[in-house]
Amino acid sequence: MPPCPYKTPPFGEYQRRILGDTMLKPFHFHAMEQGTGKTWVNINTAAALYLHGKITAMIVLAPNGVHAAWALDQVPQHMPDPVPWTAYVWDSSEELKLRQRANNGRLVSAAFKLFADDATRFPIFCVNTEAFGAVRAAQAAVLYLLKARPCLLVVDESGDFTTPSAKRTRALLRLRTLAPYRRCLDGTPVGGSPFDLYAPYRFLHPAIIGQDTFASMKATYADWIELERGDNGRKFKIVATVNGQKQWRNLDVLVARIAPYTTRITKREALPFLPEKLFSKRYCTLTTEQRRLTRELTEALRT
Repeated sequence: MPPCPYKTPPFGEYQRRILGDTMLKPFHFHAMEQGTGKTWVNINTAAALYLHGKITAMIVLAPNGVHAAWALDQVPQHMPDPVPWTAYVWDSSEELKLRQRANNGRLVSAAFKLFADDATRFPIFCVNTEAFGAVRAAQAAVLYLLKARPCLLVVDESGDFTTPSAKRTRALLRLRTLAPYRRCLDGTPVGGSPFDLYAPYRFLHPAIIGQDTFASMKATYADWIELERGDNGRKFKIVATVNGQKQWRNLDVLVARIAPYTTRITKREALPFLPEKLFSKRYCTLTTEQRRLTRELTEALRT
């Protein structure tokens, strides 16, 4: 239980139990299906860690639009009142203007520094995944906050970080050791392959999967066959299939390794406690042309 009253009550006992079991752990994967309340769990986790003196800031990496919903909807709705929070939503268009003027890809704006350095507040920095992977200034801002304060680093929709060679994944793994508390969130943590687990769990802690490289992960958990291209004779490997089913192996070992660091909740399990429907907003930044067209359409519909 967090050392303060909930601002909003949990849906059911399962949320209370998950929070109590995981809130003070340095790393954990909340594999909770959409609508089962994983955002509530992590906002209250941040509150508990802050009020226990473990962290003084929170960073959320989430898909574009979802990152704004954290700051504008979820945190105001669920963050307990004793936490003096303030939120900063990454705006790529504004930061891009600053970066172009400074001609410096590592620029962090003065406004963000004031936000990050205000010792009287609990800063919550919400960055869209796309900007984090492509914009050096976004990575620099995350790095600045991680170095300035002990943070809870939350990766929402961790499926966006399953490709170890991707820029965003490599950037995330470089920052891992700077965040004393780390969380992955995803309703479906495995898309179509157990290999999807490698990078997110390596972000949480390299020892969980127990493989030092992605290549060793692939060799351990699948049967491979070698084929030859007909046009040039070059050889390549694919996962073996039998009757259309890919031949994974040692999955019981993999499940046993990740189980202590994973909470899995499905809608079927949570159904007795869930409200009839859950709605969420999605935010997006419009270009100048999009704003003009939206304004013209709005005026046309009013006439």
